[in-house]
Amino acid sequence: DVAIINIQNQSVQYKQIKQLLQPSYLLLMGNVIKKISLPFIFPEYKVQQYDNCDMLIASDLEKLLGQTEAVKIEKRRLWESLKLIFKL
Repeated sequence: DVAIINIQNQSVQYKQIKQLLQPSYLLLMGNVIKKISLPFIFPEYKVQQYDNCDMLIASDLEKLLGQTEAVKIEKRRLWESLKLIFKL
């Protein structure tokens, strides 16, 4: 199952996500660590394990749109991290 949560116009905390959805994996797009009140900060594209959940932070979706070299680099970084998190 997959759940997409848009936190742009609503306040959602990590504890709520964990309690309601019990995710094994969490892909965070953009600068949302503070918004969901994670108790730590970690860099983009680095898989982080916490609370029985593998987490990954990626750039905002806007940075992944287009065909420029910078976009291709971002997409490559995301793909490499996704392969790690899902053990592909």
